[in-house]
This record gives sequence, structure tokens and C-alpha cells, in this order.
Amino acid sequence: MNNPKILLKVTLLSCILFLILTVGDFAMMHDIRSDYVSQSVFKHLKVTLPDLPEWTNTTGEWKHLYWSHFLKLFFSGLGIVALSWYTKKATQA
Repeated sequence: MNNPKILLKVTLLSCILFLILTVGDFAMMHDIRSDYVSQSVFKHLKVTLPDLPEWTNTTGEWKHLYWSHFLKLFFSGLGIVALSWYTKKATQA
């Protein structure tokens, strides 16, 4: 990537995607807080309940959080590499 404009656009896009993923994380955590019912909590409280519906496991929300954190790690690394490379090139010029 010898063109700094492309590098800056890639970095900006990474930052925008990072922001979108962070907003999604907030929404998922809010949903989990509202819907999640842990069987271990009930066991600790010695409360016996019938089997809970599948949606109480909030599987989709946990998958979103897993992949979101993976992608944020990737885009953070990409941004660090891109900005480091650009800084090195800018100081050499």
C-alpha cells in the first residue's frame, strides 16, 4: 500500500466498523440483561423451576458478542499496523 489515501480510508473504515460493532455489543448486552435466566442462579437460590424456553439462553446474542469481539480485535490490529506503517513512511519523507 504505497498510496496513503487508500491506507487512511482502510483505517477510517476499520474505525467505523469498530464503532458499529461496539453499538451492537451494547444492544446485545442490554438484551441479555433483560432476557437471560441462568439455571445456575436458580440452583444457587435453591429454586426449582420447570425447563425454561430456549430463548432464555440468548444464544444469538452470545454468538454476536463472540464474533464482534473477534472482529474488533482484527480491526484494531489492522488499524495499528496501518497507522504504524503510515507513520514510518511519513517520518522518512
